Amino acid sequence: MQRTGTDTDDGLTLGANTSGQSRAADPAFEVEAMAFERKLAAKASAHASAKGAMADMATKAKAYIRSGVGGAWDHADQRLAEIFDTVGQEGVEKSGFVGTAVADVMAVFDQGTLSEQYTHIVRFFTEVLARDLASSAKREEIDRRMKEAELNMPFLLDRRRAMLRAGGTPESVVTRDIAPVPPGSAVEHQGDARVRRDDVLKALNPETDPGETGRTEHTVAQTGLDFSDRQKAVHTKDDPSWDVQHDALKWLAGAKVWMINEKNTWVEAQRKLSLPLGGGPSGTTNTMMSAAKALRADKYGARLASIAFLVGASHHTLVEIMAAAEPFGCEYDPTQGIYRNIKPLTEDELRACGKDGRFPGESTPAGAGAGAGASAGRNGS
Repeated sequence: MQRTGTDTDDGLTLGANTSGQSRAADPAFEVEAMAFERKLAAKASAHASAKGAMADMATKAKAYIRSGVGGAWDHADQRLAEIFDTVGQEGVEKSGFVGTAVADVMAVFDQGTLSEQYTHIVRFFTEVLARDLASSAKREEIDRRMKEAELNMPFLLDRRRAMLRAGGTPESVVTRDIAPVPPGSAVEHQGDARVRRDDVLKALNPETDPGETGRTEHTVAQTGLDFSDRQKAVHTKDDPSWDVQHDALKWLAGAKVWMINEKNTWVEAQRKLSLPLGGGPSGTTNTMMSAAKALRADKYGARLASIAFLVGASHHTLVEIMAAAEPFGCEYDPTQGIYRNIKPLTEDELRACGKDGRFPGESTPAGAGAGAGASAGRNGS
């Protein structure tokens, strides 16, 4: 992997494309693929497999949390409030979150939207369960609670042993202690595959303040995600005029916070395929897939939920998610054929995401023509 300098050359600044021109080998394919992915995210958001995986994980997380606070759940118990102050997050820019009020966070675990449950499950996994595993206190109690919640004991005990070998403590534990990046994963490229947009803008105009960057440009409807009254309340708290039907969300979007480093080898390979890129190989997907393993959830349902939330909220693109999920046993086609096999969706469900029922690059409508020619893409994938 190559590092970049600060000079602007060949339309690049700090490695990021600032030319305004697509870097894809086939820009027309890239445009079709981006449109396909937007519809795919909406379909994934409504799919029973994605919603079921999140509900299953939320139920198990709730069981674990509840057993640690003496069974309290239906009222604002102080111990529960302390946990939810960690699991929840304040700030309208935090996509998926609803603040830290006990009643709101309880509602997320009980009946939250996909985006709510996705973000809170990740926080539970990395900020509560990971810290409990790293603690030297009450290990028998923690093990009992994990068993009662039907968590994956062999996986979690292995993570505990790794934390202890590394000298980890509840105060020092980080996400990768409980959700390590598997060797060979595309996520190993994440740090070198992207640069901060603010840094690029400052390099272009050192004397100019780039101002506020990183917010999504999409409305709720354009994300394809369900949006709860709790999420709406976060948006209108400091801006009563915000309109859920017409105004852009105030969420930060990974693909807006980051720009792709065109000099990274993984990025170059995706550009040759003309696959859309956003925030680089998805570390959040890596964390969610680890959480799905720890909470014994369906891996393809967890991956589909990642597509729904991370593509819908403009954090990542499909290949960034699919590549990150592959080491967890989720198969995918690392070519332009990536769009044709996305379990558990059927071919008909996938074709519905394309214009006139076509996959990106498919030159003939589904069912037309003869033989293989009806499904051949421009680049033969």
